[in-house]
Amino acid sequence: MHRQTRELRITPFQTRRMRLGRASAKDCQWLQDRLGRISRGFGSRIAYDPDGILTFGVDGSPVQNGPVGISP
Repeated sequence: MHRQTRELRITPFQTRRMRLGRASAKDCQWLQDRLGRISRGFGSRIAYDPDGILTFGVDGSPVQNGPVGISP
């Protein structure tokens, strides 16, 4: 059986003063915009969750924010 990734969720981080921390909402939105422009030609969509999570959807799958279950 062949499986394909249909959705990917990432949490952006930044380094400041040699410490790792979550990216600000403004920076997450900037990253969403940039990646959205780049990936649009590949049929991907990117959604930004106010919790700071970016969700990538591909191959016509809907982009959903919030908890995602794993299906068999």
